[in-house]
Amino acid sequence: MDALQRRLSYALDRSAGEVNVDLLNFSYITDNIVAMGFPSMNTGANRTFIKENPIDLVAMYLNDKHGGHYMIWNLSEETYDYTFFENQVLEFNFPGHPAPPLAG
Repeated sequence: MDALQRRLSYALDRSAGEVNVDLLNFSYITDNIVAMGFPSMNTGANRTFIKENPIDLVAMYLNDKHGGHYMIWNLSEETYDYTFFENQVLEFNFPGHPAPPLAG
């Protein structure tokens, strides 16, 4: 099992029913700002391959730790199923290249 698979296999502490944020690809910038990569849509118990930040585990963590008190800013041009996050997602649709503008 490679390092990523090991990391994600322990991301969900099944005995406690909680997600271990240290094992997901999250970075708390402040107490109320979190940065993360685009969530993987490969969900469920029968994952055929494992990617970073499975959307179901990310949603479980945010809903458990922050309840309805969070907002996701999707800066990517790609979208995903926002119902995982109780539709609390703002879309900005910046193209992948070049970088988003710093001023409007």
